[in-house]
Amino acid sequence: MPRHMISSLNEFRYNLPYNQMVGGGLAISKSQFIQVNGFSNQFYGWGGEDDEFYQRLAEQHLHPLRLPAHQARYVSLKHLKQSPSSNKAAHSVSLSEDGLSTLHYQRKDIRILPMCTVVTVIL
Repeated sequence: MPRHMISSLNEFRYNLPYNQMVGGGLAISKSQFIQVNGFSNQFYGWGGEDDEFYQRLAEQHLHPLRLPAHQARYVSLKHLKQSPSSNKAAHSVSLSEDGLSTLHYQRKDIRILPMCTVVTVIL
């Protein structure tokens, strides 16, 4: 099962705001990500994509596990908050019609760094 890593965050006074939350950090296997057809391609900017992703997980009966709050305490890095983008239309698209299976891109560059791999694409 996927694991929601950020279930106890200082920003929310170490309380989970709602049970469907998977934002902040989610550990998921490649096969599970493919099973839910990845993220929606309808989201741009900030806001809503994590809630929509939870719906994709739930449709496939992949309910995220969480450690008890006392074992999963995180402190959010200070950052400017963006206004949520208007991504409401994405909620009406089914997971089979939008996601990895409908993603079109051209790979521009790959850089392998010590701690990560950076893939640059053209959408």
